[in-house]
Amino acid sequence: MQGDALSTPSHGHAARGLLRWLCLAACSGWILFATVLLVPKNSRVFRCSVSLCKRLGLSATLPAKVFHFPAYAAWAWLAAGALASGYRRELSGRRAVVCLLALALFALLPEALQALTRFRHASLFDVGINLAGGSGCLLVRPTERSAQPIS
Repeated sequence: MQGDALSTPSHGHAARGLLRWLCLAACSGWILFATVLLVPKNSRVFRCSVSLCKRLGLSATLPAKVFHFPAYAAWAWLAAGALASGYRRELSGRRAVVCLLALALFALLPEALQALTRFRHASLFDVGINLAGGSGCLLVRPTERSAQPIS
């Protein structure tokens, strides 16, 4: 049907924009759940990875720390895509500043919440890993401009 509001390009653009924000919200919830509510020692996967690290002579805290970098890299990629209205669109100016501030606040939030729980403890080292993962992703994030060949 011609003139149908659902078939207009603006509706598809708005739906994709909403989906980007919903993906960011889901990732945020997953990170908060995993870093604040889950007790790593109760996880079979975590216990197996700690055991493997010990056998390899690595730190027993490594599995817990390794989670932070890719989780926050994914979060920053989703945040940048939502703020730039597209995952391959360039993030610049005020939106880049907003993304970096949001990353800094979200990197601190789980650690602040962990300080309020009895079974977890806050760590500034984890905040650093969170920031490294997120900012590292923002630095290497491909954009339409970077995807064009240099002439």
